[in-house]
Amino acid sequence: MSVRPFGVTAKGERVEEVRIAGGGLSAAFLTWGCVTREIRLDGLGRSLVLGLADIGEYERHGQQHVGAIAGRCANRIAGGRFVIDGVEYQAARNVGGMTTLHGGDGGFGRSLWRLVDHGADHARFAIRHEDGEEGFPGAIEAECAYRLAEGGLNIELTARAEAPTLCNLAQHNYYNLSGAARIDEHELWLAAETLTPLGPEMTPTGVVEPAEGGRDFRLKRRVGAARIDVNYILAEAPRAAPVLAARLSAGGVEMALETTAPGLQLYTADGLDPPAGGAEGRPLGRRAGLCLEPQLWPDAPRHAHFPGAILRPGEVWRQLTRLRFSAR
Repeated sequence: MSVRPFGVTAKGERVEEVRIAGGGLSAAFLTWGCVTREIRLDGLGRSLVLGLADIGEYERHGQQHVGAIAGRCANRIAGGRFVIDGVEYQAARNVGGMTTLHGGDGGFGRSLWRLVDHGADHARFAIRHEDGEEGFPGAIEAECAYRLAEGGLNIELTARAEAPTLCNLAQHNYYNLSGAARIDEHELWLAAETLTPLGPEMTPTGVVEPAEGGRDFRLKRRVGAARIDVNYILAEAPRAAPVLAARLSAGGVEMALETTAPGLQLYTADGLDPPAGGAEGRPLGRRAGLCLEPQLWPDAPRHAHFPGAILRPGEVWRQLTRLRFSAR
């Protein structure tokens, strides 16, 4: 385990990189955005997730959340408006002045976290946002614990609030298992028969429809040229223990994703443009990675039949995701 300086943000915040190893894997994380910058399988000479060259690149491409923990409310809220206990709130609208995405420009994925515990194979980070930040009510404390074991990475997210607020955290890795410039040759299987289709603001319409045609991954197949950015339904509510949700393979590597989350956002990174400077010395452009983001269903505050996103004092919000990697 090692901790080293990674750079300084435009605000003058000092960012650190934390490296851990164990269970046949090694990984690197940043205190900025709680970013996963690298995941490496022993004996393989490449990272299995996209990482950027320096803190300046992370800030320039902050809205893409490369490897970050999105929150306090991940994904989109239509109009940025929501109601809790009869009171209407207006969150910061950071997409076209119309929509709130990933908690606003000052959300968890674009803020500095604290390294609160670390060891050879684990690291735990924490963040606090005050009442009113990005328009959300109530102070909130969140933690992210990473642990390597038995060929996998465990990601445990927890949060507590001091007043009723919204909470939906999502790990936003961009996976590229082969090291190719695009993810078109990756093969994907999803344990999802339905999804939440989108309206004109890229927010759910409120209906649930079958995953059909180019969006159907119930049988493992190539991603190909499909352009996808939508939430797949894994369950009607968060589960008590992680369940297999996805398998992704390419370049002789397979990843299995298990999660307690009821939703999984599949994003083929068609918006990663202009290219970003990559950690491995090459530009990372459109379709350079593929996101599988465990989450609550998007825009949950505006759809009463979606799994709820309100976190109240005395409750603990929790999500556990396991990434298991193997060489074929």
